[in-house]
Amino acid sequence: MGYLHFTSFTMDACRDLETAFRKFKEDGVEELVLDLRYNGGGYTLTSAVLGSMLAPVEEVKAGSVFNQEIYNKTLAEAFKDDLETCFAEEYEIKASSGSGTYKVHPVQVNPGIRKLWVIATSGTASASEALICGLKPYMDVVLVGKTTYGKFCGGYLIQAEDFFTALGKQDNIEVDTEEGKEKLAGWGLYVIASRYSDKNGVTLSMPSGIPADFEATDNPMDGHALGDPSESMLSRVLALSTGKVTKAPISAPTLDPAPPVRRPGFGVLLH
Repeated sequence: MGYLHFTSFTMDACRDLETAFRKFKEDGVEELVLDLRYNGGGYTLTSAVLGSMLAPVEEVKAGSVFNQEIYNKTLAEAFKDDLETCFAEEYEIKASSGSGTYKVHPVQVNPGIRKLWVIATSGTASASEALICGLKPYMDVVLVGKTTYGKFCGGYLIQAEDFFTALGKQDNIEVDTEEGKEKLAGWGLYVIASRYSDKNGVTLSMPSGIPADFEATDNPMDGHALGDPSESMLSRVLALSTGKVTKAPISAPTLDPAPPVRRPGFGVLLH
């Protein structure tokens, strides 16, 4: 059994994920504990990269559908050629530092996980929930902890520079001056545009989060570091994996597709 504490779906995380999963594969890991208790989301691309490292290898090689984007009629027509995110054997990632791109190869480091244990809490949101949702149809995914946050929508981050670069000049501010750069720094517009679903159109996190299959409580004061087998939530997973269950499972979520309602949240699911 392997353990991975993952805090944010950033672009730069893809390289570290590849390194971690190469080690899992070398060590023959068959079950993985993915700790997402504090992961509020991030980029859909990073979610797809991680999903491709976890999903059955045959599904990755086949390019099976990982997530779908459910838009309104106008955007569905505009993005009709980009409604699905699929598993892939290779991804090209743009470094956040602006220093070009790099490639990751999920299929080369995919260890063939037969069971995925996800530690989740109300701090587990957005891209974390999309990952869980997208993997459920393909593999055994068990949630341990609390109901996730319920951030089931995705959007686009439009930075201030995007407005000014497109228009050239606004309010007599030249973009490529010190004054322009100062006024443009630190703000933007995050536009909610869609909700995500699995390959079947199911959005497990609607309307109020994904319920845990087995309850566990995060206790930061338990005296154990994350990853320590004695830590409160990880010890619960280990007890479940060995059959030493101390509490009954709680109700599982419905698998019926949910209607496209909106609920604001703090997580960020970026395209």
